[in-house]
Amino acid sequence: MSDDTGEVLLARVRTHPKRLFWTVVLQLVLIAAHVLVAVFWPAPTGAAWFDDWGQPVVHAIIAIVEIVYFVVPVSRWWCTVFTLTTLRVERRWGVIWKRSREIPLSRITSIEVQQGLLDRIFGCGTVVFFDAAVVPPAEYGPLDEPTEDAPMVGVRFLDVPRVGEFRELVDQARFGRAARA
Repeated sequence: MSDDTGEVLLARVRTHPKRLFWTVVLQLVLIAAHVLVAVFWPAPTGAAWFDDWGQPVVHAIIAIVEIVYFVVPVSRWWCTVFTLTTLRVERRWGVIWKRSREIPLSRITSIEVQQGLLDRIFGCGTVVFFDAAVVPPAEYGPLDEPTEDAPMVGVRFLDVPRVGEFRELVDQARFGRAARA
């Protein structure tokens, strides 16, 4: 993909699906809860409201929990996209209120790659881009979320799949040559 500015899309990735592990586990538990309510609901008790509305109300409560703890996190995951072009890196996120942060490749002064044990197992990691306007301190504050005490520092791509390949692509785009090992 190229446009009039000569910008070419090099990579567009989502956060690694490992971030949805507990969300999927909870969804499976909630599906089991639906089945258990449907199969083991007590016989008529004589209380008309409970007999008529009890089971649908319990299913509705489970459905609300599914929306909050499954649909919302999956939507957030789906709507978070990391983009690398020949001119910039960009992070877009948000389901209802869309937000984005981008840094031109020419302004990137430092790149930090963070990988924990699980990240190394899954082959993903977090990439933090620092631009020329901010020198990364030894202990920096929250990333992408400014507060009164700490300004926004860098653009963070959480759990980028194949983080080594992505970092190599960034280096190739920044320096116009193959990255060094």
